[in-house]
Amino acid sequence: MSLYRKAHLFVNGLHGRTVQTVRGGRGPESSVRFIAIMPTMRRCPLPSSIPFPQDNQAYRFPVSVKGVVLHAERVVLLKNEREEWELPGGKLELGESPEDCVTREIHEELGLHVTPGSILDSWVYHIAAGVDVVIVTYGCYPAPFSTVTHSPEHKAVGLFTIQEIHTLPMPEGYKKSIQAWSERLMVSPRR
Repeated sequence: MSLYRKAHLFVNGLHGRTVQTVRGGRGPESSVRFIAIMPTMRRCPLPSSIPFPQDNQAYRFPVSVKGVVLHAERVVLLKNEREEWELPGGKLELGESPEDCVTREIHEELGLHVTPGSILDSWVYHIAAGVDVVIVTYGCYPAPFSTVTHSPEHKAVGLFTIQEIHTLPMPEGYKKSIQAWSERLMVSPRR
């Protein structure tokens, strides 16, 4: 039998009419799911024993966009509640671009105005059991500043040399991004 089989249409009061559906079948209405059929876009029953594509059931990760901000050859870092040093930045909001996110978050957390440069890296950070976050890091060009503050969501703010970051308690992904941005700035300073 072909992939297309006839099935009864149980919706919109069209009992008794048949339509073609992908892998359709007969069965009690209580054990069916509905799919749209083309070209009429009406719904027809699909037996629940037939699996749907799993794309929409994949595990979802929150996205955190972070920025590497260098000032006088030092990187600006924040200490979080886990006693780790981290790059400034935060959760990407619905409808927001990653560049707008990192700009907003750095201003909220540090009071600094930045212009995002290029993406440095992206990786999945396993924070704890069942807690994973997609991290996207940008190199950032800060407007001139002499002092930096931090928001109440962090315990401390610090300025560290590139050599000092290697000994700090922080995820390796952040260290790689800091190193990459530092090297890029040495090769080609801001345009």
